[in-house]
Amino acid sequence: MSPTKRLGSMARESAVNGLPSERLIGSRSSFRQERLLASLARCHYRFSSGRPRNQRETVTLRPKPRMIFFTRQLQDGIQDDSGWTRRAGREWKRRAKIYRSYEAVIAPMLPAAVVTLCRKTLHDAVVESAEQDSGTLRLVMDARGALGGFRGHRVRLIFSGVKRRIRARGLVSKWWLYQEAHLSSRARFSLHVLFHRDEIEIEADELSIKRL
Repeated sequence: MSPTKRLGSMARESAVNGLPSERLIGSRSSFRQERLLASLARCHYRFSSGRPRNQRETVTLRPKPRMIFFTRQLQDGIQDDSGWTRRAGREWKRRAKIYRSYEAVIAPMLPAAVVTLCRKTLHDAVVESAEQDSGTLRLVMDARGALGGFRGHRVRLIFSGVKRRIRARGLVSKWWLYQEAHLSSRARFSLHVLFHRDEIEIEADELSIKRL
């Protein structure tokens, strides 16, 4: 196994086994959690499922976890009524710090528009329209009331060379919360997005961003 694939295998194993439970924060396993997250951050090769590069597959919107750092469980935990808000907040800050380091490592290998999207963010933007055809996914986002660098605008995202078909219409009216950028063995990048009710993964070669 090549060094690159070995790193990818490590990343996949960490993701499959799951990051340590957020409810263990503050316990004796905290140091082990830190090491596991740091190890995952160093594994900047996103291992694929092993399907051929040119093989397309259809995936449906379902609550299958796709986020690695900013998980649904942690998002629920930082809410005021979660019962462990403070611990979740500390864990969120810790993961955000690790993710920033991770992103800095892989940024030179990502399309510039992907880096821009992650740094400006579309937090609290709403999907106005979504359509996919012939390997292209188009999203129009209403970011007029969103947080981040796109606030006050409507934004069109065009993903080209998309490797998976997504039931795009199911995204309409969903609220974009957080995103993570990763490398992919089948495309130039993999963007994981956490919506208020869904999670998706977009494997694509290019991204263009236009303010409307």
